[in-house]
Amino acid sequence: MASTIYYAISLFFPEGIPGKIQFQQNDLELFLSPNGKLTSSGMAHLRSRELAERFLVAYLPRLQKRYRDGFEVKVSEWLSVRENKRLKARIEKDSSLVEKRLETGVLASNMMP
Repeated sequence: MASTIYYAISLFFPEGIPGKIQFQQNDLELFLSPNGKLTSSGMAHLRSRELAERFLVAYLPRLQKRYRDGFEVKVSEWLSVRENKRLKARIEKDSSLVEKRLETGVLASNMMP
């Protein structure tokens, strides 16, 4: 069986999660969704490291404004060892949305590009 690789952006709050998002998770790590929101379960599944890094560069100023320098961020590689059509569809959907956001510059989570 073929494996599927995808990429995600994670944020780690070494000094504790800010109160307004603390309820989202327990492990001090959150992910960036394809809409630019912090989430514990709806991370963007992106088809390439390059796309994930471009997405991070676009959103980093917003994150720094909101959370100052109280977080660490990284692009992580994820591997699914089983062939999964649903996962592949998710990767394509999320990657397409992120590409549209980057192309149009519409980064607000409450607006569609």
